[in-house]
Parts: sequence; C-alpha cells; structure tokens
Amino acid sequence: MDEMKDRQKDLYKAEEKAARAIDKLAASRTSRSADFEPALAGYRAETEALQEQLLDLRFRLRTQVTREQWMAAHPRR
Repeated sequence: MDEMKDRQKDLYKAEEKAARAIDKLAASRTSRSADFEPALAGYRAETEALQEQLLDLRFRLRTQVTREQWMAAHPRR
C-alpha cells in the first residue's frame, strides 16, 4: 500500500510538472500547438510508466489479501 501511495504521489508530481510547463507556454502569445508537444509527450510517457507500476502493485496486493478483504476494499457498485 505504501508503494501505491508513493506512485500516486509521483503521478501528482508529474501532473504538476506538466501543468507548469504548459502554463508557461500558454502565457506566451507566440507559442504554437507544436510547442506543447514535448511537455505533453513527456507527461504521457511518465504517467504511463507510473500507471503500469500502480497496476502491477494492485495485482500484487490482490494476491496478499483474502477475497473478503479485497471485496471490502473494492465494493462493486
């Protein structure tokens, strides 16, 4: 669970980093759409890797708890 929390924090940091870069570009009237691509591509790559890690951790956690514990933590809606 701690690793999952850490990866979630990393996701938030990546989002903040991309938002700062995009805000900086958006503030300039000379920015073109192509200027945003590196920041967006970096954000996509970083978040894709972190989301994959989160998914792996979730599957690992599922093997370590009982069915009842899992269902209590993830009720069906």
